[in-house]
Amino acid sequence: MPENSSSRFDRESGTRPSTSRNPPTEEGFVLDDSVFFLDDDDFQTIFQEDYYTRLNLSRDASQEEIRNSYRRLSRLLHPDKHAEAWKKSLAEDAFNRIGVAYEVLRDPYKRSLYDACGVSGVSGDFWQIVPADPQKQQTLEELREEREKRKEKASTNQRNEVSMGLDVTDIFERSNMRNTKDYGVYGYVPHMEITTMNTSQSIEAAWPQLDRLQIFSNVSYERGTGGGVLGVEMSKTVAKDVTADCKIMTGPSRGPVAHLRLSHRLTGGRSISLSAFTAWSRFGVMPLFELAYGSNLGRLGNGKVIVRGSKRIVNVSTRLDKDINRGRISLSTDASQDDVVFGIAYIHKLNFQHEPKLTFAIKMGFRGASLEYGVARRVSKYNHLGATMAVSVPGGVTLRITLQRSSQAFSFPILLSNDVLPAPIFYGTITPMIVYACVKSLYLLPQWKTYIAEKLQSRRNAYQSGLMGRRKEYDDFIKLMADKYEELIDAEGLSGGLVIDKALYGIFDAERFMIFRPVEVQIQLQCLVRNHQLDLMEGPKVDLPGFFDPNMGESKRLRIHYIFGGKNHLVEVDELDGLHLPSPDHLLIE
Repeated sequence: MPENSSSRFDRESGTRPSTSRNPPTEEGFVLDDSVFFLDDDDFQTIFQEDYYTRLNLSRDASQEEIRNSYRRLSRLLHPDKHAEAWKKSLAEDAFNRIGVAYEVLRDPYKRSLYDACGVSGVSGDFWQIVPADPQKQQTLEELREEREKRKEKASTNQRNEVSMGLDVTDIFERSNMRNTKDYGVYGYVPHMEITTMNTSQSIEAAWPQLDRLQIFSNVSYERGTGGGVLGVEMSKTVAKDVTADCKIMTGPSRGPVAHLRLSHRLTGGRSISLSAFTAWSRFGVMPLFELAYGSNLGRLGNGKVIVRGSKRIVNVSTRLDKDINRGRISLSTDASQDDVVFGIAYIHKLNFQHEPKLTFAIKMGFRGASLEYGVARRVSKYNHLGATMAVSVPGGVTLRITLQRSSQAFSFPILLSNDVLPAPIFYGTITPMIVYACVKSLYLLPQWKTYIAEKLQSRRNAYQSGLMGRRKEYDDFIKLMADKYEELIDAEGLSGGLVIDKALYGIFDAERFMIFRPVEVQIQLQCLVRNHQLDLMEGPKVDLPGFFDPNMGESKRLRIHYIFGGKNHLVEVDELDGLHLPSPDHLLIE
């Protein structure tokens, strides 16, 4: 079967396992928040055909092998080969099925789409295939346009970030003036204010002489005043292990700023970079510099030292990162002429579903201290949600909510109080978890359960209709080829060739044999005999012409009793194994 023919969600790992033919059930889909990780690929029809198996071909078959296989089946199934009207009708259906497979595999372009995306790749739902009707060539242009849009989106690497700061300190630090009669009912409504807003975006552009060219912009607002920058960043490898980066930006509230950095990757996991900044303003030229050195310290982790400054001030920062089991610990120092700050941070990935991350950080200096703790986790297939509490002196209590979706990021820092108070710390820690649990349980989960139930019902209907259709194909093939089968075994028997006397496809477990009875497929296999030989390729046999799967989702086997050279043989193989008849290795029956 094609790789994307069907999938079933694994609630424990949060991933989709390999192809499964099990009939869909509600278990595993709607019991917990794993439903947020499902997409349309998890509900594809489970009866998509394998065109290679339909023509009894390997996936690396040549064009000549594809033509020869189609011609052999055409001689058997072409409607003109049958005289009776009812047989012509049955033959036409079977002939059309192999024709569909042949039309896809004979065209290299369609075949590549089928190999990559399965049946959906050559359907009109997602990919538009070159039409046979010249008047409908527009669909080819639509395909090219869609592919160009996807290529454009991947090559530009768009990134967007949005941040909005809120001041809700009035909830915990109510002013007595708000409770007077002058304010009326509004005296009981906390005042909330949007204090900051910041949006930034960037795109990458191709440039022949550069490794990377990025255009970026930023617009910011803070308590009534705003500003922004527009800039370009370029990167190029100038020598072995040496990279040069140049950034130029400007804005209405500042003069142009130039930044040049040279980075050199040394041996032994070491690197060094030198940066120079130059800003022009009405106050004159302000040069800045930065020297950074990083090294792999072995068992101690990775260390980095950064020295930055100007004519008047110098700042020295150090950082040490070390991975510990499922977490990472970071030690840092930041020293300047005004203050010295020591910090320690730890990130731990929990061994739970969707791997939530816990963060904990402390910073202490001569001018104050801060404590941060938070949690982040995947809440759906493409979304990450996080909440972090920051308690600092001075600075107060701040709750930061972050949402990241692919290359887009949204951040909401909420100032709860200007002073360190127990109430905002408690409610800032508990409230986000309660709100998320309530919204998920009362709204999101019921809505998604309804959506999943509809998808499951659609898949269940497809399963039932597909099962009936496959059974009808099996019965029609038996009716159509019954007389031909007699002719084929007579011809093979008279020449001492290969006669498929009995063939069963299904489960042969003694305990379940009477419940899951195999189906007879000797007629189907005899029709595939060529030059006194039968070759079955590796892969599921269910899509061979005239086959029917009696036990969806179960591991099946193929048992064949055949006569060759007047001797009886017996062979039994797994469904996915290839098979060649006759063979001296097969059991000889006296």
